[in-house]
Amino acid sequence: TNVVEAGTPVGSFNLPTGRESALEFLNITSLKHSVKELELHQFKGKHVFPGLSEMKLNWSANFSETSEDNPDQRNFTYLKYAYPDGDSDFLYLSENPKFPFKSFDELLDEKTNFTVDITIPLTHPNLNSGEMKLGAFTSESDRHSIGRYFSATGSNRIVGNTDSKIEFFNRFEETVWIDQTYSTDGEFRSGQVVFTEQTSRQGNVQSYEGTEAIDAVYLMSDLEFTNNLRLIFGARVESTQMDVATVDDFVNQALRNTGNIQDENWLPAVQMVYPLGEDKMQNLRFSYGKTLARPTFREFSPFRVEDSQSGEIYTGNPDLELTFTDNFDLRWEWFIGEADLIAFGVYYKDFKNPIVQTVSSGVNANPLYSWENADSGAISGAEFEVRKSLGEFWSVGGNVTYIDSEIDPLDAESSGTVFEGQPEYIFNLNAGYNNPDTGWSANLFLNHVAETLRFVGDIVPNIFEDAYSSVDVNASKSIGKWTVKFTAKNLTDEEKLFFYDGTSEKAIYESWKPGPSYSLSASYRY
Repeated sequence: TNVVEAGTPVGSFNLPTGRESALEFLNITSLKHSVKELELHQFKGKHVFPGLSEMKLNWSANFSETSEDNPDQRNFTYLKYAYPDGDSDFLYLSENPKFPFKSFDELLDEKTNFTVDITIPLTHPNLNSGEMKLGAFTSESDRHSIGRYFSATGSNRIVGNTDSKIEFFNRFEETVWIDQTYSTDGEFRSGQVVFTEQTSRQGNVQSYEGTEAIDAVYLMSDLEFTNNLRLIFGARVESTQMDVATVDDFVNQALRNTGNIQDENWLPAVQMVYPLGEDKMQNLRFSYGKTLARPTFREFSPFRVEDSQSGEIYTGNPDLELTFTDNFDLRWEWFIGEADLIAFGVYYKDFKNPIVQTVSSGVNANPLYSWENADSGAISGAEFEVRKSLGEFWSVGGNVTYIDSEIDPLDAESSGTVFEGQPEYIFNLNAGYNNPDTGWSANLFLNHVAETLRFVGDIVPNIFEDAYSSVDVNASKSIGKWTVKFTAKNLTDEEKLFFYDGTSEKAIYESWKPGPSYSLSASYRY
């Protein structure tokens, strides 16, 4: 039986004897137990040397370990036929790619980093103030991921008659029926179901190891001249070493995959701040900086994984490269009183090898999400911001941002498009109340985001998210050393709509209502 759109009418040719019509639904049942742990240790110090012109030394050392253990995840897919009289039947799939399966996986991340910063005061007749900073940073990360995948393929190999499939589903959650052990010989029987290991098959490889080492040094100066011009300039040199590889014990050698990034880069930066007006309450700022972005282990890792809740399938790309950005910013700001502000700015960002999230139709006609480097891209825009106090306790503010973006196509047959994740405009408005005498504080936030590219299409059309608005509020009350805070987000609960590009009526890719969220917290200071 072919799987059709949920709720689509089907005729008697698909139904048990005696039934003439029904609505067909595809159901995916998942049961998962996860254990997540985080361990973090941090040490830091600050030292001042009066005998060396008040030189300062800051240092820190951080050690963290993150783990996730999913000892027994199980999924089962079936069709449900809903009849006009309210009755229903189930059809358990034996030819659908989503067979009943069990998986066992664990993930361990270990990370250490060390920083040291030295600040040396500078004096000169032409300087109001000045200092030079230099420092170093080193970081090492290790990731170890093991995943084993077992599937009841073929005719499901369920012992007994057809009714045993129904019994399998009805007792899906019982560990007696489906135990939490797996064998090392690649096959085991769990209850009445025989599972075969599929770990080394295409698309099931989930075991890999990765390392990342980053070393950096920097030198900068911060000078304020007697004419009130402030100049901050310097450079940072970073070396990157990233390696990922599938684990040989759990992968067919024909599917073995590795990724490597090894690079050293010079990243200059400069910022100028020039006060304007007789009262020096205005500033004109200009800045330039070269930055880089690295792929995450998730984006870089050579394996495919299915999200158990959404059913979406993601695959990493070990061919990803570093992204480099030249950032230019120009901003004028006027401080009116202690809390009021009017500001306007323009910016331009030039990207080399930007990483974009892609979508293609590659896994049994299901969307396959991944990441790729485009050749180049650019983002420019303007922002206007205003902030105004209303009396002693009230304030209002807002900002509007216009964004113009373009990115090169991923292949020669496609045309350029806007940058992923960049709407044409964003509008924010907020109102706040803060009374230190009574301890009450409250804020209201209104946000509107224009249509946004979410996934760059690879063969399939691009996928956009429709424009949406949201309203958030929070309120807090301080009582002595205690603070109680209430937060409510997304009160408007607008529909999230994703649609295919190039269609006149916005052909829906997916849509849902995320629902509002509420939280209540308390904190104590000592």
